[in-house]
Amino acid sequence: MKTRSNLAEIEALNNIPASLRLTADAWEHFISTGEFARNEPRNVIAKSWQRCRDLGINPHEERASSVISLEEIDTKLHTEYLGLSAKAVLDRMAQTVEDTGHVIVLADKAGRMLYSVGHQQVQNRLESINFRPGSCWGEEVVGPNGIGTTLALGKPELVMGTEHYCQSWQPWVCYGAPIHKPGDHSVIGCIDITGPVENVHAETMALALSISHSVELYLSNTFFQRREILRNVFLDIKRAYPGDGLLVLDETGNVIEANREVRNLLDLSTLSLLKNAFKQLYPELYINVNKCLLNGIEKECQVELYNTITGSARCIIKAVEKGEKRLGVAVLFPCGKTVNKTEHQHTKENKKKISSAKYTFKKIIGKSAVLKETLKVAKLAAQDVLHNNVLLSGETGTGKKLIAHVIHADGLLRTGPFISINCSTLPKSLIERELFGYEKDAFTGARKEGQISKFEAANNGTLFLDEIDSLDMALQSRLLRLLDEKYITRLGSTTPVSLNVRIISATSSKLLLAVEEGRFRRDLYHQLNVLEIKVPPLRERGKDILELLDHFLQEGCAEAGRTRLHVSAEVEDKLHCYNWSGNICELQNMSARWILTVAGQKITLNDMPENLCMANADSETIGNKLSTLDSIEDELIRKTLTETHGNISKTAKVLGVNRSTIYRRINRWKSK
Repeated sequence: MKTRSNLAEIEALNNIPASLRLTADAWEHFISTGEFARNEPRNVIAKSWQRCRDLGINPHEERASSVISLEEIDTKLHTEYLGLSAKAVLDRMAQTVEDTGHVIVLADKAGRMLYSVGHQQVQNRLESINFRPGSCWGEEVVGPNGIGTTLALGKPELVMGTEHYCQSWQPWVCYGAPIHKPGDHSVIGCIDITGPVENVHAETMALALSISHSVELYLSNTFFQRREILRNVFLDIKRAYPGDGLLVLDETGNVIEANREVRNLLDLSTLSLLKNAFKQLYPELYINVNKCLLNGIEKECQVELYNTITGSARCIIKAVEKGEKRLGVAVLFPCGKTVNKTEHQHTKENKKKISSAKYTFKKIIGKSAVLKETLKVAKLAAQDVLHNNVLLSGETGTGKKLIAHVIHADGLLRTGPFISINCSTLPKSLIERELFGYEKDAFTGARKEGQISKFEAANNGTLFLDEIDSLDMALQSRLLRLLDEKYITRLGSTTPVSLNVRIISATSSKLLLAVEEGRFRRDLYHQLNVLEIKVPPLRERGKDILELLDHFLQEGCAEAGRTRLHVSAEVEDKLHCYNWSGNICELQNMSARWILTVAGQKITLNDMPENLCMANADSETIGNKLSTLDSIEDELIRKTLTETHGNISKTAKVLGVNRSTIYRRINRWKSK
């Protein structure tokens, strides 16, 4: 087949009307004869037309087919990462493109349209060809178009007017940009901007690329947060059950973390885990893992082992959830090994070391106004002679556990133990045993000596309950009764034990909303929330970002035995502009990465992670093109405030953001 040079393609695109006339003639000839005449279309279009002919696609098709229901679309938009991330970006862009004569659409990797925003009259016209959510625009179904061709090629592509194989699509021009999955960079969907063919603009392709990059940034942040949560779950369970085998997998079944005990037990090397051999070697266990991922139901099962003399092992599979999202599973293999006296004494000494608070107010880094306000309330809580319960609220990674430590260390119970337990990381049956303890022979598999409860272990001290919203209703009721009665009765016992324990609980979710929805007991909420302390996100702490980074770099470089690292002024500016969705944990991980990878003594823009650079680049690109995302958000917030008559709580609920976000924007408007 004769092909045209890249130079000829560029010249044709620079002269749109002439190019469309030539392509129209080529289309007529190809549809009539199945061959190309002298004025052959662009190479990518010519190949696509040939595929369409071989597949038997009707060039006179009038409408695309609907292949997915509105209910399925709604589920994808509100529960799946692609839908959640892309919808957030498209909603921000909706008003921006309203008057441009274009629509922006999201499609999944199968070419199924999931969402669209933009010019209402253009959307109405496009409905005549069924270019709307629910329809399929895969190239193998409807020929070349901004969605299907982009997905088929795995790269950005423009399809305009008569380049469409189906005649009904020819009044339109489509600009497609793929969306890549963080990590393996596979294509998981695409963004398409469609408008009348007479409105062809080269800048629109740049906008499509910018929007797809923004979606990828959202996805990267989401994936980062998810993996960090899973790693934290792994560490929490590992600390709670030293010696037990532990495996943590994400929602796709890939291994995130596995300790030495489980690798020895299952005869898996680190390399084989990375190659996903777990799924191949233990298919029956993997089936149970998948069931837990699908239904969230905790399961206990027996696993047949290979290349060991043990034969089989018991495991507990527990879903790891964050709010309403299921992030993965933890698989725990209780080892049941005996411990000699020397090991027992060593374990007691270790427990003694970790049962006291590690931090004090003097060790907290930062001088921002929001942090000072948080610490002011925390100091009042520490000196409370009544030891009232405290509720810490804030995003994941903001340092809620550190605040709990310093309240204990500066309080009247500082000579007592500080015990911490993450309510979201342990299976239901295990967290009940951890919290409330049990007598010997209380149930099958119970330890011969029984187990002391975490409340008893924290007696005359502090018990920190992280992710308190993860407790189910039955455990909530039992906790409420304990707080009312001030004593505990172990499982299998009738003897109450009096308690003098201060409870500090923490939540990263909207706990009050869980109360309103009936997922958390209102009376327990008020018992725990005698004093609420809000821990600010890193993005609101200004110069604290650089002070924290300097501390992490100084400490990390010293431990690694390398030359001290410093940050350039350009990098400092980027760090201040970044959103820090992972908060202090994300900053600390970035510091560790730089200590490992930066060769010289100064961190420059070349050392910046791609997602952080992308965040700043996208902001500048969209800002120069039409409007910044901030201005779009400001307009949306102002509009919603007007509709709710200035009610900040209602506005925050409608927009799905924290009230602090609304207050922050209002204060910024006042300062301008």
